Amino acid sequence: VTFHLGARSIGLLSLMATESNKGTPIFMAHGILDAVVPYNFGKLSSESLNSNGYRINFKTYNTLPHSLNAEELQDLAQFLKDVIPDV
Repeated sequence: VTFHLGARSIGLLSLMATESNKGTPIFMAHGILDAVVPYNFGKLSSESLNSNGYRINFKTYNTLPHSLNAEELQDLAQFLKDVIPDV
């Protein structure tokens, strides 16, 4: 999901935020070297969600372009292990 960070979109986020979906942990990751989606957009998106009560786990990757790497996959796997209860 991509959030445009203009005033209208942030207002829309506030309207869409509900107690039921605020409880869902969110993993977000972004590479500093991303030439497609600027890093700052990802960081501002996570901050906007966080300020609206969402539980954000935001990871920054200093050498990552617009792709993923083993470190990000490991972080995502750990995040899923942490948030999905054992059955």
